[in-house]
Amino acid sequence: MVELRTIRKAAGFTQRQMADMLGKSLSSYKKKEAGEVHFQDDEKMAVIRALGMNMRQVNDVWFDGEIPE
Repeated sequence: MVELRTIRKAAGFTQRQMADMLGKSLSSYKKKEAGEVHFQDDEKMAVIRALGMNMRQVNDVWFDGEIPE
């Protein structure tokens, strides 16, 4: 399973940039990325677009790979 952190870093984004993009504080974004707080659906869509995530990555990050391909 791929972590959101890995995808974000590979795309060249910092946590601060992601937080700013979502209009969240850095600490709030860190909690979301760590899985302590859930992303809202609109936040997920913004992250998916910003990072250019493919369906496998979306499945791994938010559905624990449980959606059959």
